[in-house]
Amino acid sequence: MTISKLHLLSHHNILQDIDFEYLPSGPVLNELRPDLRTINRAVEFLSNCSSPVIFVESGVTRCHALGEVVRFAELIGARVYQGWMSDVNFPVTHPQYLGDLNPTEPQAKAALKDVDVVIGVGCPMFDQGFYNSESKVPKDWKTIHIDEDPWEIGKNIPVDCGLQGDIKATLSELNEAMEKEMPSGLLDQAKVRVREISKEKSLRVEHLEKQKEEQRDDVPISITRLMTEINEAMTSDTVIVDDCWSSSAMLRQICELSKPNSFYRARRGGSIGWGLPGALGVKLGSPGKQVLAVSGDGSAAWSMQSLWTAARYDIPVTFLITNNATYRQVKVTRKIVLGDYPLNEKHEGMELMDPVMDFCLLARSMGVKGEAVRRPEDLASTLKSALDSNEPNLIEVFVENKP
Repeated sequence: MTISKLHLLSHHNILQDIDFEYLPSGPVLNELRPDLRTINRAVEFLSNCSSPVIFVESGVTRCHALGEVVRFAELIGARVYQGWMSDVNFPVTHPQYLGDLNPTEPQAKAALKDVDVVIGVGCPMFDQGFYNSESKVPKDWKTIHIDEDPWEIGKNIPVDCGLQGDIKATLSELNEAMEKEMPSGLLDQAKVRVREISKEKSLRVEHLEKQKEEQRDDVPISITRLMTEINEAMTSDTVIVDDCWSSSAMLRQICELSKPNSFYRARRGGSIGWGLPGALGVKLGSPGKQVLAVSGDGSAAWSMQSLWTAARYDIPVTFLITNNATYRQVKVTRKIVLGDYPLNEKHEGMELMDPVMDFCLLARSMGVKGEAVRRPEDLASTLKSALDSNEPNLIEVFVENKP
């Protein structure tokens, strides 16, 4: 409790002194618990499953439930996917995490064909970004949806068991109930599934390592090499802000994102161009962290004035621009909507060449140091120098633009 003198300017432009006593509010405890009946119903479904799958999204981060969802996945031996990764809602290096999967897209059928229980944790289950008339939930599936927002539960598909409550509190109670109620034989079966999923994850990692090695010395620089260098440059205090759309999937596969608040991406899609100003906000909110914004050239073009703000207020963010001289993500989206066709044809309004934007020149014009990287062997030293500089700077990386 503090008493301070405040100087106030009245409407008559006369300075006045007042005594001000600060009284802090008590904590607001609003972690709603799920109904015990729904906990028991979920345990019943999970006790009879042989191939569960979990979809996680930003509700995990909102409720600080990363540890609880990892424990939940390990207990039931489930594969874990994410329809849209916007935060670290499951450690990407965990042996049960199998990455991106939109369950409403046709290619998800193969991954989900043997599933008997689907659990959504803090995610809008089976919402469609692009309409697909064939996307149906099999009738023999059991669905469990965990969310603090009642609006989400059962919104898109029928739910057999909806658990409304704070996600961290809900998973804590559910984990405790399973450890008490599930027979040891079923928990042993879950451990067997974990080992099988780990083997599948290992094969994926091996394939990616081979791809990284094959593309290591490519010029223009390969996305696998760029993301490998970013991963090696990261420290325990590095935060990634992702606005590099067509390169984002590879960033999220290669960079070892495992801690809360170490990765930010627009939730549920967002809009291109948010990354540069968003990184300024992340840095201001986490002044002790090293912030690296990775943005596509098309995205960066929407909000270049953020560099002036960084220089004006001395906000030490490193902006890395992947320059492939095209709105590649727009082409990819067009392909999803219109069907399969070559992406190497000219797309009116989607090419960023003639002239190619010079982001280093743009950065310097706004008071930010800019450096271009055209060869892969120069990435490591440039990244280290920029991240260690404790000042705003920009790295322009000329990357591949394969059809």
